[in-house]
Amino acid sequence: MSNSQTYKLKYPLTWVDDEISEIIIPDRLKAKHLKAMDTGEGEIGKMISLLAELAKVPVSIMGDLDIVDMNALAEVIGDLLGESQETGEMS
Repeated sequence: MSNSQTYKLKYPLTWVDDEISEIIIPDRLKAKHLKAMDTGEGEIGKMISLLAELAKVPVSIMGDLDIVDMNALAEVIGDLLGESQETGEMS
């Protein structure tokens, strides 16, 4: 059973001397991932902050993410966020 999925960037990013060519997204988001969204302003800023947290890079680097990759990642994250709104049974 996989605990994550890997998205290969169509347009890799550069951070210091490293190339970031993929972003690993956990199959289940945790509260700590969502907390990172608090640092972003607006919907796009929140998504960039969340992606930076997942990729373990500064938000400024993730700000250079190509819109093609951003849209694809937003769809994956959106699916995970939708799942997080499912509620358990109350007794």
